[in-house]
Amino acid sequence: MQFAIDHRLLAGATLSDQFTLARDLGFSGIQLSFDQHFGDHLSEITAALAQSGLRVSAISMGHTHLIHPEYAVREQALVQMRQAMSAAVDLEAQGVLFKPFYAAGPVLPDLHPYKSSIELEAELLITQLRATLCDLAYALGTELLLQPISHEETHLIRRVEQAALVCKRLDHHPHLKIAANFYHMHREGETIAETLAQHSTLIGYLHATDSGHQLPGQGDLDFHGIGAALTAINYQGWITYECALREQSLEDICTQLPVSLRVWN
Repeated sequence: MQFAIDHRLLAGATLSDQFTLARDLGFSGIQLSFDQHFGDHLSEITAALAQSGLRVSAISMGHTHLIHPEYAVREQALVQMRQAMSAAVDLEAQGVLFKPFYAAGPVLPDLHPYKSSIELEAELLITQLRATLCDLAYALGTELLLQPISHEETHLIRRVEQAALVCKRLDHHPHLKIAANFYHMHREGETIAETLAQHSTLIGYLHATDSGHQLPGQGDLDFHGIGAALTAINYQGWITYECALREQSLEDICTQLPVSLRVWN
């Protein structure tokens, strides 16, 4: 198992400061967030990686607009996904992490009895992945990391098993993997160890957060047990710390991170 951390959890005036702090805290990877100005920072990122010795675990898109009523918005989402994949290749990251939906409720019409809103949205997502994104990931030599998120944020792809259905519909494309987030799994009532075992061949990336979206070890989840489950399935991928800041300062979080890294043993 390899441990990474989202750069936004780290104190530091520059990326170099953040990356060096991540290394000193015991992490070997860094997760970066993609935005429209990401390309402007590539040289700074590359220099910070060389100085710190870290690797980029993944580039996170956050919520995407691959499913949207307007064609132009969907096309722009595809453009941004392509840009992020190219950046992932340049930075030798595992891939691009994305949440496929951006709203708590449906955005496409209910065309019952033909198809419901959720059926239309699922078909549109699968078509976007099949027609463009999965093959592009293959051509570039990177991965798409599909992240289920809880019902507070979406009504589409909330559980790992639902993401697994998407993978099945795409004939288990080798460049599409599931990014499982422990906080969202817990919110959806999934038994983490059992789910990891059941879908072990599809899970390619993990977000480590506790039951209240805190650092691991600050909530109710059994990370010793989760670590044992990951060992049992021989998980070799990234475990990336990605938590809500809530009322804690960045300095406090950085103090607590070394303690949190010990909960897996």
